Amino acid sequence: MNALGQLVLMRLRMLMRQPEVLFWTFVFPVVTTLFLGLAFRNDSLGPVRVAVAEGPGAPALMAKLEGVPELSAEVADEASARRRLARGQLSLVLLPGAVPEALVDPSQAEGRTARLLVEQALAAPEDAARPAVVKATPVSEPGNRYVDFLIPGLLGMSLMSSSLWVVAGSLVAMRGGKLLKRLAATPMRRSQFFLSYMLARAGFALAEVVFFCAFARWLFGVPMFGSYFTLTLVGLAGALCFAALGVLVASRARTEEAVG
Repeated sequence: MNALGQLVLMRLRMLMRQPEVLFWTFVFPVVTTLFLGLAFRNDSLGPVRVAVAEGPGAPALMAKLEGVPELSAEVADEASARRRLARGQLSLVLLPGAVPEALVDPSQAEGRTARLLVEQALAAPEDAARPAVVKATPVSEPGNRYVDFLIPGLLGMSLMSSSLWVVAGSLVAMRGGKLLKRLAATPMRRSQFFLSYMLARAGFALAEVVFFCAFARWLFGVPMFGSYFTLTLVGLAGALCFAALGVLVASRARTEEAVG
């Protein structure tokens, strides 16, 4: 084979002979996906927790709120209810009065939902059933789950880290071990040396993309809303960009500790 082919094979053999590279590229993301994907499975949302401050009119307000299945209402002391609202334990605190006052933390996403539910419950006449405007049917489709967003992030992290550390670390190690000087004495051209890194990195990145897509589809049913070809091109482009950063780091760092 020509010099370029031998250099590419050398790079691939060096990668395959480093168990830590294979572990952090393939095993660690799988373990992370299993733990996080199973730990943060999408569960149905529970009722929104609200509290009615003690005082005149509190029982009447509770009677209206208790008829809303999406709300979990309770009567509490105003001071303690405010503290729980600040800690995120409540989404809304309702103060009785001629015009009830709703205390809502604007930083809480459920605050707006709680306010709308409370307003709807208080606007309905007492002992009146809530009108069924639409029929609610629970639907859970792949694409908006936690694991569907976790897999692309892990794939990007794996491409970034493996491209940076494998390229930079191996170049510095070859320079420190005088291997670069020995290679320079062969008929190898410098362009072939760097091209071998690019081809080896592209091949390894392609294996990463295929492995992640197959693993995510087989175990978690993660869908692909787009083109696998485009995803592969973006993955290869990202891997080569970070590999170029690895070459830049290796050209300045003198030791593997400096690379880290």
